[in-house]
Amino acid sequence: MCMKIFYFTNKVRFFIDPNMLLIPICKFIKTLCPRDTLVIDIIGMPDSVFVSGNYAYVTSWGRGLAIIDISDPLNPGTPLHIELMDGAQCVFISGDYAYVAFSESGLAIIDIFDPLNPGSPLYVDTTGFASNVFVSSNYAYVADGKSGLAIIDISDPLNPGSPLYVDTTSEDISGASDVFVLGDYAYVADSKSGLVIIDVSDPLNPGTPSYIDTQGSPHHVFVSGDYAYMAEGESGLTIIDLSDPLNPGTPLHIDIQGYARDVFISSDYAYVAAWYSRLAFVDVSNIFNKTTNYNLNQTIILVGWVISMIFAALMIFLISISLISNKLSKNLLKEQITNIM
Repeated sequence: MCMKIFYFTNKVRFFIDPNMLLIPICKFIKTLCPRDTLVIDIIGMPDSVFVSGNYAYVTSWGRGLAIIDISDPLNPGTPLHIELMDGAQCVFISGDYAYVAFSESGLAIIDIFDPLNPGSPLYVDTTGFASNVFVSSNYAYVADGKSGLAIIDISDPLNPGSPLYVDTTSEDISGASDVFVLGDYAYVADSKSGLVIIDVSDPLNPGTPSYIDTQGSPHHVFVSGDYAYMAEGESGLTIIDLSDPLNPGTPLHIDIQGYARDVFISSDYAYVAAWYSRLAFVDVSNIFNKTTNYNLNQTIILVGWVISMIFAALMIFLISISLISNKLSKNLLKEQITNIM
């Protein structure tokens, strides 16, 4: 899925997890990283990334889409930039096409059969503000702001159908900011309604939305296994049991001590990107019984405190040795003087 990059900058930094998965990290994290990072220069202001095969696709606000050869992740190629209209938000790669959520311009579809020689974009206008897109089977699901969820038939990507809309907000303001599709359900992060679950077993005849109040401000959602993970701003990371999508569990909130903007799940960890150059990684292997939250900035503080304590103890030890040595030297000198007299 598309992962947002925060703190606009002309560089993209990737965190490499144990499975060599590239995860974008907002701006420069000037603190300890669990593993190596790599930095790639991008024209414009990078906003999101999607990794597919040997290429990373990065949307850049004001400059369009950058395509980067990462067949050797530690020695990436020079980015190829595709000039597009302003407003590129998020990109999703499916088959030979890139689908880009384009804010007020709707959805852009680009032929990337040859990633280094992409085709011209085709635009599908939507009535809201397209901030994210998820492709499943023959349909593109667009988080379209106050217009809710837009569903577009892309069985023929070069001749897409007209958007079908599902209202996702229980209020007339704000709306859908992200969408994740798994199985027969679309899970929408709505800034006012929380998590919205929609039966899309028949995409052209979607079910009535059900709402889960998460008490936060949802920005992004990632579904893995039986759980939905939501980045909810000041509320941190929210986790919801979806083993029965029609009867979801009570949301569990985890404080990451930062403003959570995006979340990605890999193996047993949730990686949460937050404002102010922070990355939290949360052990979700047994989430409802034990949660370990590692915040990189806190790790630096903890390591620094431990080092300081060790250094202080060492200094006290050395001073003590010095004092004892001085005392022994004085006693020895006193004995020598006494013997001489």
